[in-house]
Amino acid sequence: MIRVLSLFGLLVFVFGCKQPPQQQAPSGKKEKVITTAIYSKAVADSFSIFINLPNDYNPGQPEKYPVVYVLDANLYFDIIATTIDKYAQVGLAPNVILVGIGYRDFPTMDSLRNRDDTYPLAIPEYEMSTSGGADKFLSFIDHELIPQIDAQYKTDTSRRILMGHSLGGYFTMYALLQDLLGQSNQLSGYIAASPSMHYNRYYLLNELRKVPAQKEDRRKPIGRATC
Repeated sequence: MIRVLSLFGLLVFVFGCKQPPQQQAPSGKKEKVITTAIYSKAVADSFSIFINLPNDYNPGQPEKYPVVYVLDANLYFDIIATTIDKYAQVGLAPNVILVGIGYRDFPTMDSLRNRDDTYPLAIPEYEMSTSGGADKFLSFIDHELIPQIDAQYKTDTSRRILMGHSLGGYFTMYALLQDLLGQSNQLSGYIAASPSMHYNRYYLLNELRKVPAQKEDRRKPIGRATC
């Protein structure tokens, strides 16, 4: 079942609302925004990782937080982090740990997202110099990035959301397909905003249609944000 929701309406749908946090930061609160680099053996390249902690994040408290992983973070991370923080302050969005997956800089992102967000190799008419690496990119997220985030922060391991737009939305749908096929089980929800489903003449859409109905029912309903 597909439900069409606004981006932040979908976050509320997935996680539920909660009361606005206290405006005063708790004692012992860590730096709110962290930037680091992680080398991926699966992709054989490094990624810039941007982490925005909830307004009330306190490593000394037992509360654990859902995690939203956003793709193409060089472009989208600051926008989404600011909006989530503002919505959370007034109780219109949940407090989440936002993890942005990006590249060294914007020009690098603009070229390498073709490599990481697509599968299989692009047909010749797209004239992509590199493509088809979504399987390796998903392996990086599943087996390298998520374990590191879980080890360093107070994460709710039952609530992990992947969010992507355009080619990033295509990759999000690719990750959903692997989940439905039992090849990937680290994520619990998917937000694909305007996914490029036309890639390779609707290859991914055709693959999703082949998934048996009983596997489609294995997960709670998936939302698709439209832009």
